[in-house]
Amino acid sequence: MNMPDRDWMMWWGGRLRRHANLPLWLAALLLAATLGLYAVATHLEGDAAGQALRPRQQIPVVAQEAVRADTNEAAMADFYGTLPALATVPDILGKVFALGGHHGVGLAQGDYRLDPAEGGIIRCHMRFPVTGDTSKLEMFVRAALKAFPALALEGVSFQRRSADRSDSEAEIRFTLFLRADSDADVSASGASR
Repeated sequence: MNMPDRDWMMWWGGRLRRHANLPLWLAALLLAATLGLYAVATHLEGDAAGQALRPRQQIPVVAQEAVRADTNEAAMADFYGTLPALATVPDILGKVFALGGHHGVGLAQGDYRLDPAEGGIIRCHMRFPVTGDTSKLEMFVRAALKAFPALALEGVSFQRRSADRSDSEAEIRFTLFLRADSDADVSASGASR
């Protein structure tokens, strides 16, 4: 079952609050709760039916623990393998700047800071002061997150100098998760461009 986008729900909720009376609002809330309970009930019912049809497997507890440990180690190795190496940070920063230019966002400079490796992962905190139309800034952030799966949005701060201007000044903060290689030097930090 595909859930509606949160922004869409917030938009409709705002419209209902502004334009509808209380009984209509309560009816919509009751309908949403009923649909949610129905979805949960049918999901649980399907799981119970599926489990009843499957024959039970008799695996010794010790064997289960060994399989689980091997699976976890393999899953973690696969996960670490998907993270970019520390040496790729300059290339990734260059691609982020190129994405900004492609989306019409003024990226004049960017700062980054590397945290020491912790649990096999290095965090690269990046800060970009940008200017541009708010919708273009949003498209840039979405494109960057899609292009780099190891990139997380840490925060966005907007400032608009006056109400009659269409462009905004913003600070976009990303965290890039990197693989901690044995020869990785995490003392680097600085500015780019």
